[in-house]
Amino acid sequence: METFILEDITFPNYQFFYALAFLVVTLILLYEGKKQKLPAISWLMVMGTGFLFFVVGCKIIVLSLEDWNSILQLKPLHHPTGATVIGGIIFSFSGILLARYVLKLPWRMLDAYAFVIPIGMFIQRFGCLLAGCCYGNRSDLPWAVHYGKTSTVYYQQLHEQLIPEGAAHSLGIHPVQVYESIGCLLIVYVLIRLKNYFNAPGNFILFSGLSYYVIRFVLEFFRADAGHAFGGASIGWLNQIQLIFAILVVASIGIIIFREKRTRSNKNSNQPLTLSSLRYVGYFLCLAFLFALTSIWLNRTETLVVLMVFAPIAVLLLIHIYTVVTVPNLRLATLSLMGCSFLFMSQATIENPDKSDADKKNAVIETFYEISGGGMFGNHELKDQTGEIPGSGGSCGSAPTPLYTNVHIHYSSGSLGLSRTWVKADGQTLKVGLYGTGGSIREEVASDYQYETSNRVNFWNINPTFRLEQKDIGFGIGALVGDLHRMDTRIDGDDFNNISGTGKPSLLKSSSFLPQLSLRLGNREKWFVEGGINDLMPTGLPATTYKVGVGFGFNNKSGSYLSLGHASYSALYLAPKVVINNSVTLEPFLGFGNSFLNSIESETNFIGSLNLSVRLGQRKISRE
Repeated sequence: METFILEDITFPNYQFFYALAFLVVTLILLYEGKKQKLPAISWLMVMGTGFLFFVVGCKIIVLSLEDWNSILQLKPLHHPTGATVIGGIIFSFSGILLARYVLKLPWRMLDAYAFVIPIGMFIQRFGCLLAGCCYGNRSDLPWAVHYGKTSTVYYQQLHEQLIPEGAAHSLGIHPVQVYESIGCLLIVYVLIRLKNYFNAPGNFILFSGLSYYVIRFVLEFFRADAGHAFGGASIGWLNQIQLIFAILVVASIGIIIFREKRTRSNKNSNQPLTLSSLRYVGYFLCLAFLFALTSIWLNRTETLVVLMVFAPIAVLLLIHIYTVVTVPNLRLATLSLMGCSFLFMSQATIENPDKSDADKKNAVIETFYEISGGGMFGNHELKDQTGEIPGSGGSCGSAPTPLYTNVHIHYSSGSLGLSRTWVKADGQTLKVGLYGTGGSIREEVASDYQYETSNRVNFWNINPTFRLEQKDIGFGIGALVGDLHRMDTRIDGDDFNNISGTGKPSLLKSSSFLPQLSLRLGNREKWFVEGGINDLMPTGLPATTYKVGVGFGFNNKSGSYLSLGHASYSALYLAPKVVINNSVTLEPFLGFGNSFLNSIESETNFIGSLNLSVRLGQRKISRE
């Protein structure tokens, strides 16, 4: 009985779950690093090393000789290369060991990665299931899955003549991706129960890897040979991947036993050492150089997940260097000479002890400036739209005339901003800011009827904002003023008037002013709902004009939280906020899928942005 049928899905499932897995892993590692009281810069560099080596390792062992020739000539790869998690695990673990040695961190920091493998793979395998990759052998079980006509499974079975041409869908196969996700949950349960049974620092992560190798070894018996990017060829009863996992299992068991026997009773003998700024800078430059070399074969999602860690490292490193090279009492003067004196004009004042309790409650106890910067990019591919072209003489009863068969819109932007925040004794926060954004849009329109053109426009805006935040409610107002362009979600005759007035077809609308609104209900430390119009840093334009979602603070008092919801041109968005050392804020945004409020049907939608904010001139105002 055909129980589970996965029809053709245009939602970029793999990219979404890939990014979601990295975001969850990032939050886990930040929590573990704080729990172990590891130095922030060193720990972020370890995370950045692990992320970079993982995404590179997943691909490096599946590259062909032709791929290597292109890479050695510094040419990008224009075709998908596939990926295998075994390469990512081996390379990332090697990179983490290298980072631990260079940055002189204790062995116990490795155990922070114990839950990363099972939780990350638990999330990612749902993307593999929906995307139809890493699929299983033929199965007639009730829970077998069937894929649509554009899937890899369908084409493979058609090639093997297992199904006839024109078949509605593929034959049933084992959902090995679901099997693996269940196995990863089992690993998490075992890790929780055995967490305190290991004496040697670092053995906990080795046991986590050992558990995953066993799960994967068993699941390979249910996986199709053609469902591998690497290692599917059989050698006797096993395939190449199983042989590698068998070697890793034996090696892990031996290392765990050996290290447990040699563990010393003094667990505090290996403490992090003080590092010179030169070593920090040198190591980060080496990572950045390696990232630049390998980025030519990484896709945008892989690049974004690496930048999520690299960007705050660069900011914290600059702050660290500044505090090292300047004299504490002269740092304000130093920044003044650099042209930044306007950032430090806040003055500390002492409250009058004779003030009433109400006055003290409303008194400002902290103030700081915040520099923000970010970037945004998006891709939208719209297909097979029909309607009446202006001037074509159509009527209500006539057949629709094809307006276009394909529209591809790509845009990117960058922004900078400055804000000042006042914090009151009762927790109320007032923030006033001014931001500026600039970018470009490329629109390519093709039609079987008469239109075929390409538009490229630049846009910019100035964005003053005002935000008032309290414990259980918050709102913000502002405006976007400038040369604005946005994607319209309604099709009519005016949509085919070019923004420059030339009459070329375009789905872009231009304006010089748009309002900005935002509202939050609920406590950000627990859970809340939020909504906004044109409220996305660096800017929601030209696509994300509205959003509505729910957020979870997980009782985190640092200000970090995770929000997700629905936005224009995004069936689902994911927008975490990560606050590091109460001075650096990282805010990525990922949007996928077609909004149900759009009248335009989208083949592909992807929106990504990353915003960084750094606090400067932070002053605590004393209270009596």
